[in-house]
Amino acid sequence: TDAITRTEMFARINTGGTTANDAEVRRGSLPGPFIDLVIELAKTPEFEELTPISKAHIDKREREELVTRFFAYLEGFESQMKGGQGDIPAYKESPRTFFFMFVKDMNERTTAEIQSHGSSKTLIRMRESFFEMLKFVKVISPNGFTKSRSGNQVPRVRFESLAVGSALAIREDKRVLERAPDLTPLLESNEFAKATKSDAANVKSKLLGRIRLVKNWILEQ
Repeated sequence: TDAITRTEMFARINTGGTTANDAEVRRGSLPGPFIDLVIELAKTPEFEELTPISKAHIDKREREELVTRFFAYLEGFESQMKGGQGDIPAYKESPRTFFFMFVKDMNERTTAEIQSHGSSKTLIRMRESFFEMLKFVKVISPNGFTKSRSGNQVPRVRFESLAVGSALAIREDKRVLERAPDLTPLLESNEFAKATKSDAANVKSKLLGRIRLVKNWILEQ
């Protein structure tokens, strides 16, 4: 059977007990170097520090979901599209399909690199980008990816805007690492609150809006 059929079978089998979530389905049906990287990064102390979530969410592999979303949006972002505002052309407002195809493609790509060269330049680059982003967010956002110092929730919309927006700003201008502006004025603004509302979270225009908001704010400081 093809990969999509296997994923559907895996999901249906698991409905007999606790339904598998998307992160578990991808982990079970798409093994490979990229998934291994996701699992590795989700368990790093640096990431755990900035994502203080409940044990229930940890058990449901929420951190793996966040890591997957970060790379899918970052790697899929084409900065020259939409008049220079950037776009994620592969995203069609069906996140489950988008993430599945991204993981599948990255597994195949990195497997080919490992088979040809003994290692994957793509995985090395992605790992470096991830830790660079974490170090930057730790400096510019007083509460990491949470709303308060005592927070134990990491809303996906908030994580996506901060993580992907920061990484894109760094990619466009490395000098932001030196400036490292305090993000508090943006985080406390009505504009940010509106951009990170959970309603219509998967609508493409909303997704792009919140990522661009953080990216552009950082670059303008």
